[in-house]
Amino acid sequence: MHDLPTGGWRLEPSTDDTDDEVSSDQQSLGPCFLELQDVLPELEVSPTAGRQFTREATDSLLVVGVIDTDDPPGVLARVESAMAPCSGPQTGTSSGQQTTVESEPADLPGLPDDTLCRHYAMSVGYRSMSGHLCFGAVDDLLVTQMTISTYAFQEVPGDEVVGLLTTALEKARG
Repeated sequence: MHDLPTGGWRLEPSTDDTDDEVSSDQQSLGPCFLELQDVLPELEVSPTAGRQFTREATDSLLVVGVIDTDDPPGVLARVESAMAPCSGPQTGTSSGQQTTVESEPADLPGLPDDTLCRHYAMSVGYRSMSGHLCFGAVDDLLVTQMTISTYAFQEVPGDEVVGLLTTALEKARG
């Protein structure tokens, strides 16, 4: 996971600071808002489970994670089932800000087997972002990948999303 993806991505420094106080009063808005902790409560994600990369030229982020699980295909099925009814704009309040999310299954040619990708567009308050949220099953691991772009016209292209996910799955296989 320490190898940089090609295409101008830079590894972000670790933000694991266990002394930070985190608010516990926020309620999950659910899978239609890309919040899957209620769908996958058994997944224990350590701070070292992934890496975050930036591409400054397009103000984009790439977040990749690898999580141990007993049933990666089952996890994919649960995520797909939970997100299936998420069509059209979903609106709610998060941390006191109006939040709107629209996601749909991503039609990405060349997507490897045992993967799931959704394209999303989100606005939180005055900020907006879009990209892809992907999951892949390999052996006893779940690979997660999210691309985040603040400008829709500079979104990470679909073929690059597929290439990055394929590479992450190959690295997870070891």
